[in-house]
Amino acid sequence: MKTCMTKQTTLLERWACFRGVLLCVGLTVFLMAPIVAVSQSPAPVDLGSAVSFAILAASTVTSTGAGTINGDIGVSPGSAFVPGTPSATVNGIVYLNDAVATQAQTDLLAAYNDAAGRTEGVVTLSGNIGGMTLAPGLYKSTSSIAISSGDLTLDAGNNMNSVWIFQIASTLTTTSGCKVILSNGANAGNIFWVVGSSATLGTNSDFKGSILAWVSITENTDASVEGRLLSHIGAVTFDGQNVGMSSPIAVCLSTLDAIFLDPATVDVSWTGEQQVGVAGYNVYRSWQEQGEYKKISERIIMAIDGAVTPHHYRFKDGTVEQGKPYFYKVESVHLDGASEWHGPVSPSRPASFEYQRLQESFQLMPVYPNPFNPQMTVIYELPQDAEITLTVYDIQGRQAAVLVNEYQRSGLYHYTWNPGQQQASGLYFMVMQTDKQLFKQKVSFVK
Repeated sequence: MKTCMTKQTTLLERWACFRGVLLCVGLTVFLMAPIVAVSQSPAPVDLGSAVSFAILAASTVTSTGAGTINGDIGVSPGSAFVPGTPSATVNGIVYLNDAVATQAQTDLLAAYNDAAGRTEGVVTLSGNIGGMTLAPGLYKSTSSIAISSGDLTLDAGNNMNSVWIFQIASTLTTTSGCKVILSNGANAGNIFWVVGSSATLGTNSDFKGSILAWVSITENTDASVEGRLLSHIGAVTFDGQNVGMSSPIAVCLSTLDAIFLDPATVDVSWTGEQQVGVAGYNVYRSWQEQGEYKKISERIIMAIDGAVTPHHYRFKDGTVEQGKPYFYKVESVHLDGASEWHGPVSPSRPASFEYQRLQESFQLMPVYPNPFNPQMTVIYELPQDAEITLTVYDIQGRQAAVLVNEYQRSGLYHYTWNPGQQQASGLYFMVMQTDKQLFKQKVSFVK
């Protein structure tokens, strides 16, 4: 008689079997999923004055089609711009071997060296990266990179300030029809392709980011670029549909102020409330409110990470002459080269401030005017670098505003506060704190 025996499995054995099934399923899903490279988002690359250029070359810019160039065109040290027939539409200014183009090439070289020299958190890539999904980070190839047999997706993970830097030792190539796809808040203005040789964008391809090429760049027929084509020693050929940054959101400055720090120095300050799509700011000055304004900031004042939160900026004009009237305007420069004007503003001369520089200790100057409506100004000088907080509290000790919370270099600073309709009239306390000292002043807001 044949006896059949049934094997009794324990709970532990069943759990082990179940875990094995999960492992197999998980491995299968992993192998089927796109490759996601994990890295650390680096700081953005400062393009300086090159930020307003859609195309910048050393020898020649050749346009062979009727596409659209959204931004400036520059050539230096060469001077050849060869438009096609029909010629491309240029929504910008053409600079040929002049001071603007020369400065842009100088700034491009500095940006190239900065981006190419970074090493922190680098992830190695090689060959074809088509079909991949890449997180923000620093990526490096010791040879060439191609985007072919699939699209490349750049996933910001819902952080619109995410940055990608690609260090490519040799060439960058995209094949016909391939795309760079931006996902979850990725911004073309924060993507930088540093190419050691030349870049070629295939027909009908869709590319995102700024190409900083050592030699030449070619955008072929019907290709599209949301970004910039910047060549340091070679030529740029444009035969595509378009190149340039997309239209930005309008810039909002919540404050724009100017004040004499001493008889020969004016401090111009402003707060950017919305800076998405903003490259930076320039400061202009005139002796007449409706007169001709001339730029006095030598380099563009870079916007902070395309920030959506308010950020405070300042510029010190140390070339003023006593007894002359002055007026200032701030120009916000967009990533596509467009600009907006803010102002004018005339600098104030606080009666309570005798233009004496503090050299030995931190001190909070008397707030003025006091009482105030609609806004007040606070001035302080740092004899050395320090971590500073400048906070406004109401009479009940509740925080009404934070004007400063950052590490600042030594120097003289001023800030304004306008409570608007959000705060009630009454007594407030202005409190400045360093790592060693605490200052407090009483101010009165009268509606």
